Amino acid sequence: MALLAGSLAAAGTYASTAMPARATATAPTPLVKPDFAFFKGKTIKWNVNSPGATAYTIAQITSQRMAAILKAKINLIPHAGTQNISANITATAKPDGLTIGSVGILSNVTNEFLNIKSFEHDLAKQTFFGAMPQGAYIFVSCNGSQYKSFDQLRAAKSEVKVITIVSSASAVEVPLLFKAFKVPYRTIGGYDVNTGAVGCQRGDGDVLMSTAATLINAESTAFPPGITPLMVLSKVPPKSKIGWLNNTAPLLETYVANNLPPTPTQKRLAQLSVSFWGGVAQSVFGPTGIPKARAAALSSAWLQSANTAANKVKLRDFGLTPTPYKPEVIVPFIIEFRKLKPVIQRAIG
Repeated sequence: MALLAGSLAAAGTYASTAMPARATATAPTPLVKPDFAFFKGKTIKWNVNSPGATAYTIAQITSQRMAAILKAKINLIPHAGTQNISANITATAKPDGLTIGSVGILSNVTNEFLNIKSFEHDLAKQTFFGAMPQGAYIFVSCNGSQYKSFDQLRAAKSEVKVITIVSSASAVEVPLLFKAFKVPYRTIGGYDVNTGAVGCQRGDGDVLMSTAATLINAESTAFPPGITPLMVLSKVPPKSKIGWLNNTAPLLETYVANNLPPTPTQKRLAQLSVSFWGGVAQSVFGPTGIPKARAAALSSAWLQSANTAANKVKLRDFGLTPTPYKPEVIVPFIIEFRKLKPVIQRAIG
């Protein structure tokens, strides 16, 4: 969901606002001296969603080195269900720097487009420590589905059953892509990031859009039984152990370029579907009001951890681009991304 100027310009009248996420990634860091001394010997709670989800994976990989830098202990506290269950707990915690969490930027602003407020606080007013770019995203056919390629989906005569994930970017991507290519569909809701993958393997629906980190273990060399790739929505980073995913199905950007729909409206929808991937995604944050020096220490420690050579390899192997964003990039991204609400609402109807 980088929604960069070039790809948005290509989307014609639907694209009135550019998303300068990449351009602002080098913004200067505020000159606040980090208060590392406060955290020495203390315990930090990091609220996350269920193991296996992308946010949990990021926390698991980065928390150990982060704790060592702070000379503190970090306990990961998993919460079943959607990520926003744990994010809401974090947002209402005491703003002393000892409770942090993970919250999806892209998914929550996407929810705002759909008038869904699963994160109960103003995203732009939270205290951010950093964020990861959108990880590799895969569009797959579920166990027992008759559709084994996107071309077969385009030829569907009856409604395609789409498993939808609560608080997921796919809630917007599905209508953009399916309406662009006039694929009849209906959504099957009630799934989170983990139960969606399980439901797909069980054959609850025909297709699913999911992060590679959720569908594929970092050591895997194949999809789970019954799962067939239809489209790579966003690439797996180079040198990743799961880089083989890039060769399993067409890349969305390439497919759209080679198969542009006939009408101007369909073309704009298809181009918007391509521009919807990338940018600021999974963030590490705390409640509003954390003292700036403590926030600076948490940010410095997390960014140092995410940028270590060993952790970059681990993040990449889960399909995550290991180039974390500094906190000052995040709120401007949210503000600009929100300007696209009327654009997206007009596009998906």
